[in-house]
Amino acid sequence: MHCSLSNLSKKPRPVTSAIEPIVREILEKDRLVKKNKQKHTAARIHTRLVEEYGIRCSERTVRRVVADLKREMQLAEKEVYLPLEFGYGEVAEFDWSEVEVVMAGRRVKVNVFAGRLRASRAPYVRAYPAMTQEVLMEAMIGAFEYWQGVPAVCRFDNPRTVVRFMPGGGRKENATFAQFRASYSFDLSLCAPGRAHEKGSVENLLGFAGRHFFTPVPDVQDYDELNQMLAHKCEQYLSHPVPGSSLTVGEALAEERKKLLPLPSRRFDVARVTYVRASKQARVCFDSHYYSVPAEYAYRNLLLKAYVERVEIWFDGQKVAEHKRSYVKGGETYRLEHYLGVLTKKPGAILLAKPVLQSGLAVLLERFAALVSAKGGSAGRELAGIMALIAKHGSEVVGRALEMAIRRECLSTDAVACIATAMCAPEPASEPLDRQRHPGIPVLPPLEVDLKRYDVLIAGRCAGNAD
Repeated sequence: MHCSLSNLSKKPRPVTSAIEPIVREILEKDRLVKKNKQKHTAARIHTRLVEEYGIRCSERTVRRVVADLKREMQLAEKEVYLPLEFGYGEVAEFDWSEVEVVMAGRRVKVNVFAGRLRASRAPYVRAYPAMTQEVLMEAMIGAFEYWQGVPAVCRFDNPRTVVRFMPGGGRKENATFAQFRASYSFDLSLCAPGRAHEKGSVENLLGFAGRHFFTPVPDVQDYDELNQMLAHKCEQYLSHPVPGSSLTVGEALAEERKKLLPLPSRRFDVARVTYVRASKQARVCFDSHYYSVPAEYAYRNLLLKAYVERVEIWFDGQKVAEHKRSYVKGGETYRLEHYLGVLTKKPGAILLAKPVLQSGLAVLLERFAALVSAKGGSAGRELAGIMALIAKHGSEVVGRALEMAIRRECLSTDAVACIATAMCAPEPASEPLDRQRHPGIPVLPPLEVDLKRYDVLIAGRCAGNAD
């Protein structure tokens, strides 16, 4: 007995019949959901069928039912895209992604900034520890400087560092970003909400970078090494052909550079500026991290300027402190010189003070204090003197002097001061002898050497050996 294909297609499917109405209801509810990320995937529907409804079915069966119902309910209609052509210097697209790397032996997540010129396809990729507004602007300046010009239009999705959504659905450009944009004279173009594919060129670049720049996972020491690697990868990419053109990306970039807007004569100050108040411990808090200020500025209102790699603290138009910026939440960064006056007055706290522990002198100071105490001296008084020396000569010089004093068992502040002073003393400059200023110095004639004397000496030595 032979069965036709039509008869086979009508074979009863009890599992499909059981799950179809449930899947249809789920898809109907998804029509009301605006964000695609909150709509059900076939895998998520399969999980719900198993966990909530107790239906035993394969994920393959659920995928087939979902696909059939989406076609029937006209939910699987795919968008048709238009081929576009951009002129040189017209548009660049920017976006972020997150990847994992091994940095200093630890697996960490880094934020990858990508920019791409639409006409030449020239890429710019760089990694950062955060995606803050000052980081975005610094990254864009880096791209402009690499491209040697500014595109007429810069296209984004809708990051909060650029725009914010207003009640009623409108969008308003961030004031600081607007100042930055005016400085570089480019126009802003935004994707429709939820339509990130409208900047598909940079989306493709991020996908390419993930597969070719970050696979295998890079093993680096710090961001500098990682970004050097990324810069090299971008240079290598310039040899790729431009689709639909006989030019490479590098050759097209050379042509596009002629059409880009010129860079401004003055680089935009990308710092995030905020007012802070120094605490009783002479430190300020920014982005959940604490930074020290000189003790005399405790309890004062200060101006803080946060750059990508450093933090500056100002008072009354003068910079009073600067630190390397840290992105560690809840961390603390101190400079020993900010607390030297306080430590001199409170010598009992020196070995416990965080500024001392972070300075790298803690081990030397603890050893010095122990040796002084062992000989019956006053460790507190000597440590207070060392703090005064650091204020005069700096921690690096005093650290070397302290190490030498311990090695020589010269266990006093005076001894350390003598060593430090000697280290800082300039070497006396030497100058040629001026005979006009010293006419009494005799001038000795050069000695004439008679090489025959060596023959006499050799002959006498040979005669002595013969005897």
